[in-house]
Amino acid sequence: MLLMRAIITKTAGLKAVVEAEVCQRYSGSWSGICFSSSNCNTQCIEREHAKYGGCHSDDNGLACFCYFDC
Repeated sequence: MLLMRAIITKTAGLKAVVEAEVCQRYSGSWSGICFSSSNCNTQCIEREHAKYGGCHSDDNGLACFCYFDC
């Protein structure tokens, strides 16, 4: 019982880090093939208020995808 109390006391001070799940979707403001992940990232953040963005392959080549909290 004493050992259990010590463990609970020890772990009570630790913070749990929980990351939100991120969902991917095509950029709604990007047009054409995505050649620059940096530009895609900037556009996703500034125009679509996403967490980040990047160029990734799809059935048509490279597209700009934005990532949001689900």
